[in-house]
Amino acid sequence: MAPIVIPTDLADATVRLRALAENDASAYAAAFAEDPHLGRLLGVAVDPDEQWALQRAMRLGEAAEQGEWVELAICDARSGQFQGRIMLTHFSWLYRRCELGYWLIPGARGRGIATAAVSLVLDWVFTGLDLLRVEVATTPENSSSQALARRFGFSKEAYRRARDVERGRRVDVIQFGLLREEHCIAFIPARSATQLDEAAQIWAEATCARDGEPDVPGLELSRPVIDGVLASSPLSFVLLATAADGSTAAFAAIEPVPERQAHASVRYFGVRPSLWRRGVGRRLLRALPGELQRAGFEGAQLSVYVENRRAVQLYEHAGWVAHGEPVPHARTRRLEQQYLLRWA
Repeated sequence: MAPIVIPTDLADATVRLRALAENDASAYAAAFAEDPHLGRLLGVAVDPDEQWALQRAMRLGEAAEQGEWVELAICDARSGQFQGRIMLTHFSWLYRRCELGYWLIPGARGRGIATAAVSLVLDWVFTGLDLLRVEVATTPENSSSQALARRFGFSKEAYRRARDVERGRRVDVIQFGLLREEHCIAFIPARSATQLDEAAQIWAEATCARDGEPDVPGLELSRPVIDGVLASSPLSFVLLATAADGSTAAFAAIEPVPERQAHASVRYFGVRPSLWRRGVGRRLLRALPGELQRAGFEGAQLSVYVENRRAVQLYEHAGWVAHGEPVPHARTRRLEQQYLLRWA
């Protein structure tokens, strides 16, 4: 067994993850009282009460030291309010794997909080803990847990009939698995014509998927979009999110703001549609400020169609702040909202 050191910087603009604390016990227990189905869906024998949660928090330090399990509180990034918990258990340090579990309080559901938390934890597990595999076990009726696992690329590996006995009844269990090479993404600047072609293709596919258009235009139409950004300034560049197999999963095309050269304009940002809702865009946005700072920029801006709610939520969850009133796009006349991000 290896001791587990819980980092203090597991956070983005949406959530902050920290070690479960004794003062979380009341909110922890209240979640099960508010949602009487939560304990059954999680497969716990008895709904946790405040005393149980308190003891759990008190045992965390020893369990982490012995490499057995860790339980993290999911908190609002701004207020620090308890939103749920995420747990890593069943560690096998010999085979470098563990099991992942999660739940949210009722008021935190449907807001992308679980997606943000799982994204942070998976990055930590595969890089900080150097594990090779993460598993999720759930029941057929827990559709939310299954959907979240699939969103991150977990593969359904087994359906075990009547595997467990929970609250006096036999239940089926579905097992999902995710390998490190299926999750890990590197962020690199595009340097070859092939890489720029991939970015252009993603832009074409993503805009068609966004607008419901069946026909994806060819590179003769999409590549000039990327080339135009690169030609605008020597400081322009295209940042790629690349999967373990070397394929491009997402990109951001960046140029300086003409009247404010110290600020970057994210002219185009796209995720391959087959990877939507799997945390790829969120991870690229999380990496983007560091890349822009290294390039000498002090802040960034972008514009997004107001009607594109998926993208709006993605940017807002990543800490981008709306600036001014929406204005019509020069060509399409669809309303666009400008967003700003500052770190200096």
